[in-house]
Amino acid sequence: MKENPAYKSGESVEVDSALWLMEGAMNLTYGFPFEEYGEFTTGTDVLTLTKNNTGEIDMDEVALKYEELIEKARTLYNSSGYEEKGLMVLNMEKQTEDNNEVTFEIETVTGDKNNDPWPFGQGDDWWYGEMGGGCNGNTQPGIDAAHELAGKYPTYKITECMAIAGPKSVEVKGGEEWLRRPGEPMDNYLDYYIFCVKDNVEPFVYNDNLCLLYNKMSVYYSYLDYVITNLARVHGGVPEGHVFIDFIDNNVYGDFQYIQSGSYTKYFHNFELLYGLPFDKPNCDPPIEL
Repeated sequence: MKENPAYKSGESVEVDSALWLMEGAMNLTYGFPFEEYGEFTTGTDVLTLTKNNTGEIDMDEVALKYEELIEKARTLYNSSGYEEKGLMVLNMEKQTEDNNEVTFEIETVTGDKNNDPWPFGQGDDWWYGEMGGGCNGNTQPGIDAAHELAGKYPTYKITECMAIAGPKSVEVKGGEEWLRRPGEPMDNYLDYYIFCVKDNVEPFVYNDNLCLLYNKMSVYYSYLDYVITNLARVHGGVPEGHVFIDFIDNNVYGDFQYIQSGSYTKYFHNFELLYGLPFDKPNCDPPIEL
């Protein structure tokens, strides 16, 4: 960050801007989200920045703590236990804040390059949606990338002796700012944390379709996990202790939004998430049909 020509000593930025600067710089400089990984592991730490007398963060402080962030991330990265690895993504979230300082939680997601991409392997190439079936040699009909992603993701098993308290639903709608990957140029499938792509660009094959290749299916799976466990909880105000229960969109994970821009079309998956507090019913009393 010190080598950034836009950096000026003596300037200051708001707390949220400091987060985006550091998180974006880390992912742009050290992130390898395009690699093929067999599995992932996460690591967490904290980073505290001191505010100035206006409640902002001096850029000198940002630059200093960015160096500390690199070292903390490197320690987490090297503790993954993987021989061949890559940093998939680094996430930062505000943990605590007062008049004098702010503390961020750091999470690194490190991928193992020595295993087949997980949870999708060779041959798991799927048409993006609309029940288009497999592609690129995969001839299986009646399914698509959207439903495959949702089907692989674990949901909470509600038994007949359980009910849900405090249900909370969160709509995840393609193209919204809170789903942007920090610092990522708007040019390919890495733009957002959910499925987003323009036709005629990677990771799709052929010039006239949207065939999602198996290694990118695994990338989107890891992003989906981050949205469910992190971003959607914050954006939707999901209470502490609530668990993810299931997708409640009528098409599971298969509602789509199309945005025409010039000579290309941008495609998004939209879906809705249900969170709640499962509990055991007294005496396992059966429900009454409405």
